[in-house]
Amino acid sequence: MNKSFKITAHLFIAIMVTLLSSGCSSVKIRTANSLYNENDIKNIAVLGESRVEWPRMGNNEPMLGINESRKSLELLLMQAKSAFADKGYNVTLCEPAGISYNNPRSLELDVYNDDNSGNGGDEKDKIVNIRTGKVVYEYPIITEDEEFRDAVRNVFNGIESAVGARKLAIYSPSADDIAIINRKAGADAICFNRVFGTKFSTGRKAGAFAVGVVAAMFGSYVATPSDTVESHFTCVDTASGEVLWQHGVYATGDPTDPSDKFVSQVLESFPDMGSTMDKKYQ
Repeated sequence: MNKSFKITAHLFIAIMVTLLSSGCSSVKIRTANSLYNENDIKNIAVLGESRVEWPRMGNNEPMLGINESRKSLELLLMQAKSAFADKGYNVTLCEPAGISYNNPRSLELDVYNDDNSGNGGDEKDKIVNIRTGKVVYEYPIITEDEEFRDAVRNVFNGIESAVGARKLAIYSPSADDIAIINRKAGADAICFNRVFGTKFSTGRKAGAFAVGVVAAMFGSYVATPSDTVESHFTCVDTASGEVLWQHGVYATGDPTDPSDKFVSQVLESFPDMGSTMDKKYQ
């Protein structure tokens, strides 16, 4: 094996591990046939969930930072509200739902409530060790109405299960759940925004850099771990329960400090109000 092939192989493996960790970065644009012929959407609602994890070494499950997850979600939802408004839609509701709904990838999560969890996470800052299938935190707008809360949970747990099973591209929520959610949303379409991010501690990055320096001396390549952010939307027609549009974008960068235009890139193919879906996406 020559040196150039070693570099290519190591880089390919590093990239694939990063992409697969997010769960849905490879999903293509999904559009209902009806949206190519007619777009009656005027009012849009957005609900979001988030999980920002700090990957750990070996077989250790990642840690989850609540503050980081909330910050990432709230910033990206602000972008979503502006992006939909720029497309001419009336945004009836744009709210964060919760942090870390059903996470099929992890057996358990150490959850931290400070912004330094990625640098080790002191035990005094750990607030809970949570098993798979239980939401870590929900916002008051979700918890104040039990029926609404259960419907929102069903949708986001379904999205997370579909991500884990690699079936997000064919996932459809229950029409009954959408009808319940829409009593509060009052929209023609509801877009469920899944935010996923990873942050590596400075120690992990420094360690990887040191390993990379040594590996380079022997003609190999080791990728330095990079922070990542992903925003994914599943937009559902409230009258029929049909998934009208679905897309996500994955990028490197701090999930708590995303590019101002990140969500606009995700929603680029979503048609403006009064316009149908561009047929180039068929």
